Amino acid sequence: MKCGLVLALLATCTFAQTQKPLTNAEIVAMTKQGFEATLIIKDIESSSTSFDISPQALIELKNAGVSQSVMEAMLAAQAKSLRPVLRRLTAPWRQKARQQIHQSTGATLIRAAYSEMASRLP
Repeated sequence: MKCGLVLALLATCTFAQTQKPLTNAEIVAMTKQGFEATLIIKDIESSSTSFDISPQALIELKNAGVSQSVMEAMLAAQAKSLRPVLRRLTAPWRQKARQQIHQSTGATLIRAAYSEMASRLP
């Protein structure tokens, strides 16, 4: 019994690792087969994705009968998958901005403290 459970878990893990990302074509195919929008959205949320979300692609999805809620889920999934990439790309800029803010804030605080002390001198 335990051996069967372990084999089932291994098979599931292997399938999850080799599963291809969802694409626009698969979303259109599910829509044309009559899948409910809620089921397609759950699939989008639980899968890796590789959607074309260009304006032309969205028009093609709409013309193929894909619901707006499914397209919104596709947009959200694609944005979510881009976040780590954007963080890596903007990391040097964000670090430099933080340093400049700290430097300018520090200089401002020093000037303010100096002014305060100077105003208290007789």
